[in-house]
Amino acid sequence: MSTMLHRAPLGSGPYAEVADAIASYPDVFRDAVHTRFYQDQLEARALFTVRMEEAHLDLAPQVSAVLERAHDCQLHDDDVEILEALGRQHRRHGFPSAVYSVFANALKDGLRAVLWEAGIPYSVAAADSEVVLTRICETMAQAALEADYLGIPPAAAGEVISVNRVSRRISVVTVDLGLPMLYRPGQHVLATATYTPGQWVRLAPAVPPSDFGQVEFHVHREPDSAYENLASAQVGDHWTFGQPVGASISDGPVTVIARGAGYGAARSVIFSRLAHPNPQRMDVYLQADYPGELYELAQLRTLAAASQWLNITAATVHPRDEWWVKPAVPVTGATPLDGRDIADLIRPDSPAYRVEF
Repeated sequence: MSTMLHRAPLGSGPYAEVADAIASYPDVFRDAVHTRFYQDQLEARALFTVRMEEAHLDLAPQVSAVLERAHDCQLHDDDVEILEALGRQHRRHGFPSAVYSVFANALKDGLRAVLWEAGIPYSVAAADSEVVLTRICETMAQAALEADYLGIPPAAAGEVISVNRVSRRISVVTVDLGLPMLYRPGQHVLATATYTPGQWVRLAPAVPPSDFGQVEFHVHREPDSAYENLASAQVGDHWTFGQPVGASISDGPVTVIARGAGYGAARSVIFSRLAHPNPQRMDVYLQADYPGELYELAQLRTLAAASQWLNITAATVHPRDEWWVKPAVPVTGATPLDGRDIADLIRPDSPAYRVEF
């Protein structure tokens, strides 16, 4: 599972003790689930990161959250919607929907391992919790099966055709998929590469969808992560993407707040408005760590000066670049935050509808 679920307060549901135990022993739960799943589904081991302790770090808190919100062995409606989305997203791994019955057994092994570790006797609540775990997997399996029937591609793959290092930590990578990627501005996809097996990271297309199948990503390098590997991409590399996810952005007046890597999604939203015959007001607030990481600020301000609907405000955590930032072009004119957040600079007359990336 890879989309965070909101936790209800502990003790609020009939399965709270079991949920709390899973949340308290996340490593025990995850390791037991992995062990059983990899035993029963041998090919799965090759799809995920080599180091088991780095895979699915959010599995335990997410399962715990679902259990806390469940009643009478039924899932909360909000969780059903999220799990259906996960079922569609997980098709990118190439497993048939039938694999979810195997995963359900693995989750039950994880639950029992946690109960043993916590010294909690197996109870009616534990048995009912196992029913909920089955419901989780059935929900994802059904959504995956429906997507298969509708002919929705489980994933897309393309070749890196351009890499531009705009600063030490940021690379602009263009991937040619051959066919259009059907996303909406502001959405994101999970991405991996042939040299990052089992590691999927969240990337937002930085341009509106096109008919040519070329998608641009602004990748921020994060040490010791798959982001660092993708930011070091070379022309000719092959990347794979899951289905786009995320809400649509209103065409009406909007305030866009983008911090750091969120600029890519904001950029897609900004440039999508250029195609509107009557674009509505958009106030954009950009935050970066260093001035040199606002590498398109001059172009954005030129666009804003030529547009009646666009306003750009840019600020940085640090007032000057460190020597290692190495921007491709010098950047001036950003406001130092001096300990504030970019949201503190929002003008009172900016549109009330806000989107944050």
